Amino acid sequence: MEGFLRISTETPFNYAAARKYVSTIQFSSFLVTIGYVVVIFSIKAIMANRKAFEIVTPLRLWNLWLAVFSIAGSAVTSVALVQEINKHGIVSSYTKAQDFFEGTSGLWTFLFCMSKLAELGDTIFIVLRKKPLMFLHWYHHVATLNYGLMSYVDKSAYNTWIVWLNFSVHAVMYSYYFLAACGIRLPACCLLMEISYVVLFGNFFYHAYIKGGGKKFQKEKKAPAQKTE
Repeated sequence: MEGFLRISTETPFNYAAARKYVSTIQFSSFLVTIGYVVVIFSIKAIMANRKAFEIVTPLRLWNLWLAVFSIAGSAVTSVALVQEINKHGIVSSYTKAQDFFEGTSGLWTFLFCMSKLAELGDTIFIVLRKKPLMFLHWYHHVATLNYGLMSYVDKSAYNTWIVWLNFSVHAVMYSYYFLAACGIRLPACCLLMEISYVVLFGNFFYHAYIKGGGKKFQKEKKAPAQKTE
């Protein structure tokens, strides 16, 4: 815990130190996931003949902090990803580890990996409330945690996209869970509007950064070549 706090508060962010720290907790985190599976199925068995817990307030707070955390992470990594693509190109953004792992986005990538340990708590709420425990749910938590730590140590270039996508999906997902826990039901028109925003952004992103090499590439291509003596 001391190492986590030191790395999280160190300025500027030190990826080398974070990478070393993550490598030291990989095996223990794997053991945690084994214990996690044992615990959740044990609780599920114990709860079989018991009344479901009404834990509304803790559930709201749980989803709220994960929603805020994910929204902040999505905002930071969205800016970093666009800058990465604008500076190095779309292909380089998932084939070469560049600036994304340094600075503010580097810190949030580290926090992303660490948050996968905390997110195991999701399942506790499910089994205590006697909700259906899907295979995909607990398998996703186990796989994401172990993969996240492993790929962070390896400095996998495609983590730029994986971290951004996971943050962005969780920002929407946990916000929805929080509103649902508060008894708020979003009308279908709101959902359709959000989907339209995603489609519009995707279309803009494609034409700006992908099609024909992107606008930046097109401008450089059209620029007259400099004369050489």
